[in-house]
Amino acid sequence: MKGYLNTFFKAVEYTDSLGFDTSSIILNTKKKILNEKILNDLYQIFLEEYKVTDEVAHYDCTNVSFQMKEIVADYLNDDVFVTTGSVSRLGGEIFSCKKSYLEHFLKNKFTFGDKLKVHVWLTLSNGEIIDFTIMKNIELMALDRNLPFNQKNIIANSLNIEALDLNYNPVLINDDYYWHIGAVKNIIVG
Repeated sequence: MKGYLNTFFKAVEYTDSLGFDTSSIILNTKKKILNEKILNDLYQIFLEEYKVTDEVAHYDCTNVSFQMKEIVADYLNDDVFVTTGSVSRLGGEIFSCKKSYLEHFLKNKFTFGDKLKVHVWLTLSNGEIIDFTIMKNIELMALDRNLPFNQKNIIANSLNIEALDLNYNPVLINDDYYWHIGAVKNIIVG
């Protein structure tokens, strides 16, 4: 968790350097938020929101993170931050996020023919992670067909990330970037 927090704060600095407001990004790492009950509840909310079963729980990480941000924040009555970055597993990168790639869209704007080649997840106000899409993406990308997908780990989170050998590297924090480049015009939040 300490390594994640270090890269999270560097990502906040980078986000700020791009001209986006980061003043509301405050972490309180001393409090514990996630537990099995909360994860089970959020999992059920996720399934209800997207009308899916375990077998088809695969969605675009950007859309899911934007839509689930408000739901999770309301459920927890706490701040939740959209986080963009790289994810690796077993030493190999699953999703890569380069600063130059993000900066390209600041200059050239996103069009509907473009595909965002980044991964997006949620970071809670204490630095814990909730990722609603990574596990199914790993399975669908045929990176590891032997992962045990079930209610407890279809959502990668701070309680199971280490056991699943996932490493999250935040690069950009908060959602202003996506609104600015025009990548979320059709996302209905809430």
